[in-house]
Amino acid sequence: MTQPGFTPRPGFPPAPGPAPQGWGPPQRPAQQGFGQQGGFGQQQGFGQQGAHGQQQGFTQHQNFGQWGGQPPWGGPPPQLQQNRPGQWGTSAPAPRKRRGPLPLLLVAAVVLLGLLGYAALSRPGTDTVESDYRNEDYVVPSTSDPVSDIPIPEYESDIAAWLNDNPLYQQQLASPVRCDVGPLEDPASIGDDALQTRMRGFVECLTRVWGPALETSGFEAYQPTLYVYPAGTEVSTSCGTQPSLNAFYCAADQNLYLAADILRILPVAQGKDPVAFDLIIAHEYGHAIQGRTGVFAASHYLVSQTTGSESLEVSRRIELQADCFAGDGLHSLSESMSLGQTQQDAFKEISYEIGDDRLAQRFDVEMEEGDHGLGENRQLWAARGLTGDALSVCNTFVAPSSEVR
Repeated sequence: MTQPGFTPRPGFPPAPGPAPQGWGPPQRPAQQGFGQQGGFGQQQGFGQQGAHGQQQGFTQHQNFGQWGGQPPWGGPPPQLQQNRPGQWGTSAPAPRKRRGPLPLLLVAAVVLLGLLGYAALSRPGTDTVESDYRNEDYVVPSTSDPVSDIPIPEYESDIAAWLNDNPLYQQQLASPVRCDVGPLEDPASIGDDALQTRMRGFVECLTRVWGPALETSGFEAYQPTLYVYPAGTEVSTSCGTQPSLNAFYCAADQNLYLAADILRILPVAQGKDPVAFDLIIAHEYGHAIQGRTGVFAASHYLVSQTTGSESLEVSRRIELQADCFAGDGLHSLSESMSLGQTQQDAFKEISYEIGDDRLAQRFDVEMEEGDHGLGENRQLWAARGLTGDALSVCNTFVAPSSEVR
């Protein structure tokens, strides 16, 4: 069934990947983790792949079916055209000009404050410190601005190109980037309205981080709307009805959803940590980035072409990339949000605790293989993102299978 607000191209499936189980606890038996699924394994012998993920021909399944308990795309997968010139995305626009450092005012003696409004004077033995934030000239899109549907592959070659050689991987997120929201002193007791207001401000900060990188790569930037829904309730979205103890990205409307009781899936110490909500939403924002760059649709197609362990590995690759994107976005905001080593260690610890194995243990669920990644690997990819290196370090689709278990 076509998702509301989504007009598929002729011959292509409706909205790819409504939100699945999100961040909820493992379910019996279909749901096993949390975060938006999808992905494409680089490993040899994965389905019909050859080198660099170039496919030799897709098996045409009768339908996409249920994906980890989420609503189906509906209809059979498309018959992709065979290796004609790729016709996706747009040419990369020229990078936006970034504001350079403010000139230092050199004085030899005490001077009166002028009409130009300088806030302080330089004094002998002290420096005038002016933070040099990046992306200050970038106009952050409004949540009310229209956004096009997420890109869907037209050719087989698009799938390998978007997953393995995406232009986004050539970018490095600007740092430091300004964020005007303060820390959540007591995240476990904040009211729903206050939480939504604060987290929407955080999403705006993430958009200031990611927008220029998307546009420089030739993709469309936008600001998703974040919705907080009450503890113990379900939420109806364009991706269907989703349970509490959850957080997810919905590809049909390209928005983010956060259950007020999501922190209950964490151990008590991590659930009280002021940075917990930020890591969760930075991860879901990572899925929004995958949506805009074609990674989401391409990987979801690959999920439909595989079964069993192969399909689960595909899913883990997309989830672990979102963990890495989360770390990278948080690195860019770390100076402005005063995220020091203590907070970075907390991000890594929380990432470990949301591993498939850790969740299964806490919720007493038997699980042979998960769809989001072991705690050690979720921690690994979050830590890679926190380095702030080029986004190529987040390319989980060329990583060895041992790093995406």
